[in-house]
Formats: sequence, C-alpha cells, structure tokens
Amino acid sequence: MYSNADAKDARKTIEYFEQVRDFFMRSKSSSTTTRLPVTIVGFRGPKDYKPYAPNESAAAYYLGDQNRDFIIMGDVGEENFPIATHEYMHLLVRHTGMKLPIWLGEGIADVYSSLTPYGGKIMIGDILKGRAFLLRDQKWMPLPKLFAVEHNSPEYNERNRTGILYAQSWLLTHMLMLGEGYAPQFAEFLDVIHTTQSSEKAFESVYRKTPADVEDDLRDYYRGRVRGALYDMKLAKMTAAGVEPATEIQVEVLLARITGMLRRYDEAASRLKQLASRNPGNPEIHEVLGHLYWQKQDKHKAREHLARAVQLNSPSWKTYWDFALLAQDAPADDKLVIEALQKALSMNPDLTDARLMLGYRYYASNQFGLASAALRQIKRVTPEIAPRFFLLLAHVSLRLNDREEAKKAAQQARKYAKESEEIRRSDELLAFLEQPARQTSAPVAGEAPHLPKEQLETLRGVLTELECLGGQAKLHIQATDRKLILLIRDPKRVYIKRAASEEQMLICGKVSKPLIVEYLPKEDASTGTAGEARMIEFADAAQ
Repeated sequence: MYSNADAKDARKTIEYFEQVRDFFMRSKSSSTTTRLPVTIVGFRGPKDYKPYAPNESAAAYYLGDQNRDFIIMGDVGEENFPIATHEYMHLLVRHTGMKLPIWLGEGIADVYSSLTPYGGKIMIGDILKGRAFLLRDQKWMPLPKLFAVEHNSPEYNERNRTGILYAQSWLLTHMLMLGEGYAPQFAEFLDVIHTTQSSEKAFESVYRKTPADVEDDLRDYYRGRVRGALYDMKLAKMTAAGVEPATEIQVEVLLARITGMLRRYDEAASRLKQLASRNPGNPEIHEVLGHLYWQKQDKHKAREHLARAVQLNSPSWKTYWDFALLAQDAPADDKLVIEALQKALSMNPDLTDARLMLGYRYYASNQFGLASAALRQIKRVTPEIAPRFFLLLAHVSLRLNDREEAKKAAQQARKYAKESEEIRRSDELLAFLEQPARQTSAPVAGEAPHLPKEQLETLRGVLTELECLGGQAKLHIQATDRKLILLIRDPKRVYIKRAASEEQMLICGKVSKPLIVEYLPKEDASTGTAGEARMIEFADAAQ
C-alpha cells in the first residue's frame, strides 16, 4: 500500500484489506484472490485525489492489467472500509472471468461492501442506509433501462444520475443473492447471464419471469424483507508490516502508471521520461514506458524501452517475455531474444509460450539439439498450441535425422490441426516423410517452421452490434468509410484491454461504442465476416 494519508489510518486500511482477502480465501476461492499482486493507493483527501480521479462521482476505483491489480481510494480509514470492500469485489469478479452487466457487477460489490463482524460471526448484506433512502426518495428506473446501462452511459458517469443506478443495482442483486425464491438459483443465474449477456434472457431462463414480474417482486422486497446473511466465521486478526517512506522513483512510477492506465498517455510518458533522465540506470522506469507505448500502439518505442529494461537486468520475468513478443514484429538479433527468453524462463519455468518460442528461435539459428531440448521441457501440450508444437518438433527431429520421430510428431500435428494453413503444412510434411529418405541434411524446401506471427490490421470505428453465436460472436463495426463484420472465433484468443474501473464488458445486442480493433483479414463466407478479431480496445471506456 502507498499512501500520503495519516499512517495510522493507512495501517488500519491495509489490515482491513487483508482481513477481507482472508475471508474470501476461506469462503470462496483462494486461486481467485491470489492470481495477481494487489497494490492499494490511498490519498489523504479530495485535493490530492482529484488529479487521479476517473470521473466526478468515483470515491474510489479499481484498475487492472496483466501484471498487477490496483485499488485507488480518495481517502482511507475505517469510514471508508465499505468502499474498500466494494472495489475489492470488482477485482475478484474480474479474476473469475465472469462477464457481468454494470448493474450486477456494481450490485455484487455493494452487497459485499457491508461485510462486518456480528456476534462472533460475519454479516453480509446488511441494509445500506444511503441506498435505501435514495430508493425511498427518487423515482426508480424501469428495469430494462437499468439492464441497458453501460460504461459510457450518463447514469454511470454523472454524479446526479449515478445514485439511483447504484441503489437499484444493490437492491436487485441483494434480492437475487439472499431473497426467498431467488437465492437458490443465483449461481445458475450468473452462468446464464455470463453466457447470454442478456439480463432479460437470464431472468426468463432461470426464474421464468419478465422484467415487469421481477420489478413487482423487487418493490415487495424493498417494503420489508431485506435481510443479511451470517457466515459462521470470524475476521482474522492482521498486523501490517512497518511503515517506510517511499522513494521518489516508487511514487513517480506509481502515479505515472496510474495516469497511463487512465489513458492520459502523453502526460504519463512525459513524467516517466523526466524521471528516466534523473535515474538512467533504473529498469522499472523503462518497463513502464515500454508498456505505455505498447498501449498506444507504438511498438517501435515499446521495443526500445523494453530492450533498455532488459539491458539493465530487470527483475521482472514479464519484461523479458514482452520484449521477446515484440521482437516478432521487427528484425531482431536471435541471440538477444534467446537470452531474454532464457531469463524469463529462469524466473517463470511454467511459461509454456516462452518455451515454445525459444524452440522456434533455436531452430531459426540452426541450434537443433537445443531446440529439441527446449520443446521436450514443455510439460503440458494443450490443444491450442498442439499444431504449432508438433509441427516444429517434426522439423527439429528431421534436422536431427530422426525421421521416425519426425513422422510421429507430424501425425500429431495433423491430428490437432484446425486452421487450413496448419492442415496444409502438416499434410505436406507427412507426404515428404512418406518418401524414401534423401541423402541430404537440407530442410524441406519452403516448409521450415516460422515464428507464428499474424499480419494484423488496425481499424478504428464504432461497434454498432455484438451478435452472439453460442461460443462465438460477430462484431458489426461502422468505420469512417465502410462497414465491417469481424468474427470472434475463440473468445480466449481475443485480448480485451481493461477499462479503468473494471473489465470492459461485452453485452450482446445493439450498442454504440467507439473502439479500436486489431484483426486478421480472413474472409469467411459461412459467417459473412471479413476477418477475425484479435484485440479490442474501447475508446470511450469509463474510467
């Protein structure tokens, strides 16, 4: 935790976060709560917090990237513990992988924000008086309107409109989690809403109720049946480590990183460059600069700064891995990339993708024995990497004059191949291996494996519709000069950049969201799509 607030309040806050984390580790899932390290940033009040506030209504917020989670609080101390729990719930929801609509994500966070000791046990779901008073004094939104709220909606961003959104979201989620007639099916409801991305469909499928039916139940629930639930557990006693003054580098890197994650890229870059000029030997500054330029799609500068972090012996395995990834997009010294991959694997031995890339790099530099050794250290070959893994292993074995092993590997590559290019390369290699052995050590002409780099294109436009197709989806995008439909063939292969407050949601149906998408041009007549999406970034993502 970093804070410029009173040391006593900061200590109480971090101890409370540890208590909440311990509760969820014991009652829910330890793997979800420990997936990434978490940094808490606690300001001492509105004046210090304002330059880093995402909007006028957020008293705190959650940020997350692939390296670390952040919870940013405008103030600390016991009176802010409910806010702390609320933001920690956003963190947990992100790591479950669930895609939830705004109302449900905020509602779950609010229900758990009331976590408190109660008679030797832990109470969840006590009445939030501020929410209850708003429900009494303000006009409720029709549920279809509540369901339709997105990150760029006024109800989510404007101070005078967020109150009823949060209040209704809290009450509706409370009824689903703890209300009679709803609670037993809540887990199923979460699965259905994640799959269909439709609140209406989830209520119809699980509870056989329309929005009007649910709203009637909700008003009855508000009038007298709102009760919390008790867990037969106690909050563990936690003691924070000693307080130490943060260095200038720690503070400036942290604040610049937050600024960059809030998409104020130029400001963040300027701060980091000034810091680098005063501290030329610090690798962390160049790491953060590299990832900042990567976010901006400036891969040349990203490579430049990550290479500098590598030269300065960064202590982070991800810096070496990210440098190797970026090296695929430009000519690079195989020796330098191999050394970066070796360093990444020495720090993170289970990084399968890095070990596979190391095999490619060894093969490209004619170090076939080392390529074989690198590949055989991969402990688990998933169906996703199987075609590339076995095809490369086949070529490596062939260069080591082991045709029998090469044939077995090529057969495995063909077994797992799904893409037309994978099938073609596997078939041609198998056909070659069926021929009598040649008295030469030359590779198969034109068929040596290559680094699996896709030639992607970038498109800016407006997402007008997300058309869900079971396990796949289609993005309908209106660009300045054309309309384009892109396929999400496998959601696991699409990287969705995080919004500043929580993970950007994709909800089926008609939308209007400015976005940037990287895609592989690849027409598919069966789906009517012009390519496959690989990365999506929403230009107007709420912070």
